[in-house]
Amino acid sequence: MKFLQRWLFAIKINSWPKMLVPFLWGQSLGIYSNQNLDSLLFFLGFLFTFFLTIFIVLLNDYWDQKVDGIKRSLYPNSGSPKTIPDGILPAKQILIVGIFAGLSAVLLSVIIEYFFDRTYFSFLGIFCLTIFLLYSAPPIRLNYLGGGELLEMFGVGFVLPYCNYFIQAGELDLPSTYMLFSSSVLFALASAIASGLSDEISDREGGKKTFVTKWGNAMAKKLIILLSIISAIVLILSPIFVTKIFSWIDSLIFTIFNLYFLKSLIKKSKYAITDAFPELNKFKSKLHILIWGNYIFISTLLVVKNLGFY
Repeated sequence: MKFLQRWLFAIKINSWPKMLVPFLWGQSLGIYSNQNLDSLLFFLGFLFTFFLTIFIVLLNDYWDQKVDGIKRSLYPNSGSPKTIPDGILPAKQILIVGIFAGLSAVLLSVIIEYFFDRTYFSFLGIFCLTIFLLYSAPPIRLNYLGGGELLEMFGVGFVLPYCNYFIQAGELDLPSTYMLFSSSVLFALASAIASGLSDEISDREGGKKTFVTKWGNAMAKKLIILLSIISAIVLILSPIFVTKIFSWIDSLIFTIFNLYFLKSLIKKSKYAITDAFPELNKFKSKLHILIWGNYIFISTLLVVKNLGFY
């Protein structure tokens, strides 16, 4: 594996929509609220999300070496490779680049606050890093104590899109889109729970307390599907609560899209049992398409309606 391939693997580029979609819809909400697109602030929001994502991904791998090593020993020929246990990159390099990315995110948040009059954004930048440190870093490590999914729900579902909204709009107060954020938060919780499905046995062996290790595969999938259904219903009913943004035509599109992928998600769940890695990946892929598809559609609507095309 070449140098660039190693780093692209290490930063898990295929999973980046998990962070980039919240970035996109937060920025889009800012564009809608401000009735203007500031391309420089859009780019700075992307850079902030870029550095934050690298910080989270690399340092999570660094602090999860033990559990990742256990999974590799349990399944030497199954599951995806692990960056440090499989020798793709050394732990020291992962740590150094991860810290550099985190410091870059904080520095960028200071620049955004100072040069673009985004008061308190430096504190928001530090807060974003703190959320992850509470999640994965010793001594607290909430993802080992049973609170990791809730922290990810808050960070990905609310804090990241809110930060990008603030970068673009320059306002701390949100427009009347609380229903959208409630759906985003519930979808983020479903995604966070799903992340533990493929690591059920190794997480349990390594002492990691997640929803899956505590309640098992079947209960986790039921909750994921329930959260997804509730989130979809909120979006389908959005014309009632967010009348300025969504019409009943949009509700019809939400209905068709969500019914199709919810049905597919339920179907895939039957085969996504413990240690069935290909089937688990298919189940998680359907969930991600459901989440990302909804919020890419929302982002598109926000921008298009601001431009007066719809």
